[in-house]
Amino acid sequence: MEHTGFQPEEADFVFENGKGEKVELINSENPQGLMVEVHRAVSLKNDAARGEQQALLSLLQEIEQCSSSSSSKLSLKVYHLQQLAAIRGASYLLLQQHPGVARLIEDLTAAAAGPAAAAARAAAAAKATEAAAAPKGGLSVAEACSSLRCFAAAAAAVDRMHLAALMQHVLRDAGQINEFDAACLLYTIRKYRFNPRAEAEQQIEVMDEKQPSSPTTGSSSSSSRSSKRSSSKRSSSSSGSSSSSNSSSLSRLSFKVLRVCSWALEQRVATAAPKSLVCCLYEFALLQLLPWKLLRLLLKRLQQKQQLQQLDGQGLALLALSLSLLQQRENKVMRRIGLLLQQQQQQQQQQQQQQQQQRQQVLLAPGAHGKQQQQQHLSTQRFGVHALQRSFTGQQLVNLLDGVALSGRAREHTAAWLQLLEVYIQLGEEPPICRAHQLRRIAFTFLLEGADALAAAPRSLQLFIEMHQQPFATIEPQPVGPYTVDVHLKAEDILEPLSRLLQQQQQQHQQQQDIILEKLMESSSKGKSICLDLLSEGCYCPLSGALLGAPLLKQQQLQQLGCCYSSIRRKQWLAADAAQQQQLLLHALQQAVTTSSKRTV
Repeated sequence: MEHTGFQPEEADFVFENGKGEKVELINSENPQGLMVEVHRAVSLKNDAARGEQQALLSLLQEIEQCSSSSSSKLSLKVYHLQQLAAIRGASYLLLQQHPGVARLIEDLTAAAAGPAAAAARAAAAAKATEAAAAPKGGLSVAEACSSLRCFAAAAAAVDRMHLAALMQHVLRDAGQINEFDAACLLYTIRKYRFNPRAEAEQQIEVMDEKQPSSPTTGSSSSSSRSSKRSSSKRSSSSSGSSSSSNSSSLSRLSFKVLRVCSWALEQRVATAAPKSLVCCLYEFALLQLLPWKLLRLLLKRLQQKQQLQQLDGQGLALLALSLSLLQQRENKVMRRIGLLLQQQQQQQQQQQQQQQQQRQQVLLAPGAHGKQQQQQHLSTQRFGVHALQRSFTGQQLVNLLDGVALSGRAREHTAAWLQLLEVYIQLGEEPPICRAHQLRRIAFTFLLEGADALAAAPRSLQLFIEMHQQPFATIEPQPVGPYTVDVHLKAEDILEPLSRLLQQQQQQHQQQQDIILEKLMESSSKGKSICLDLLSEGCYCPLSGALLGAPLLKQQQLQQLGCCYSSIRRKQWLAADAAQQQQLLLHALQQAVTTSSKRTV
């Protein structure tokens, strides 16, 4: 692999001595595919759940098959490693004892350490299998960064030499690092606690020592102090163990990776997504390191027009938190963040007020204007429902169609609602008992109000409608009790008491009385039936006293069938004696005749 010509020493990376506490952001989402996660410090059980055990066993079987095959792609091995990192219920120490997992880690490390050998093996495998998609090279930079991130996310006890090999592989081709790879590397360094801060402090001390001393009398004393300091450092380093040397080498390597990440982000600061850059800056802040040039370029871009608006609430919070951890007072940026949050809050309040006004208009606006608004609102909902019809469940579709039937709007756009019913049939859901009453009501409504559209519907839809009409063909005997009204009257029987009641209470409305009597005579000559129900208080509107829900639908359908529908409040009926019940009955019949006469006129 050719070198890109980039020297890590050329990166403009400035360390700032600042004391700040590390802050963890709980429940953060991955922004735009950026693999930045913040995990809670929770203890995981070694025994996984049953579902996770099955998934783990199947994944281990796939890993064994992949390891046994010499022509397996490196991308597939990286994918298996990602799947292992996603399983939280299993212990990674136990997984490392599995031969397939150990072979997987060895293959990835070997691919990172020897890309030429891996390329030769890939070329040989491609020639042997004649596969067009065979890998032409070793482990890519993106795969290496993703592998490091998976190790860190699972808190895996990976050998430090393997981690160093992966990071050195990334440094060989630093020009291919993008903002997502940088986020993975920064996350890995933070989770494994490689401590690049110590390496930065050591480099600053070395730079201080290299500065020439002033030609004064104290030059000898300063040189003696520096010699003592260097000798003490050499003695302390010689007395250190091999583990400390490994950690120091990883610290130096991680510091180089940090400088490379800073340089890569500086090159892509004009094209990368603002939220990705902010998340990388947040990782730098958690490491207590300040990429000065990157910060200046990012703030310069965010101060441009419509750049800060691209950040959502989480992005704005990360930006403010990063500036706080880095101890940077950017008044202009913070002021613009406050103004943007204030504008978003005002927009939300305006939307809530508009929605509240629309609800009040739908509930309180009477007459044709209110009906027109309801019709427009129903049309808007219909378009939205048809756009998402495949994402609805069976219960949601039944509730939606039942609401359309109860609202009395089934006659409008009948073909569209029947299409939703056809989608419910295609789901093949067995209707439970609690949904059978809704389906019967929906089927009877479409059969009564959309007969023309139902005739052109598919045969499966017609059979579904006919199947739910069986309860309407049988008559069940109703017991007579306090909650039922046993009335067997014809129009001729109630004509005389009803006319007498009208003469007593409505003497001033003679013309209206004559119209009602004429309509009642016409209904008696035609043999019009009268339906009477005892209803609870919940069936009436508390403002207008009009019927709601299923009783309103029943009234409309019976009027379409040529019947008179009347209702009495159950509470009043139970509290009344025989004479008062007769008065309530006559009032209900009077209301039914008046309503039917208004519709016919």
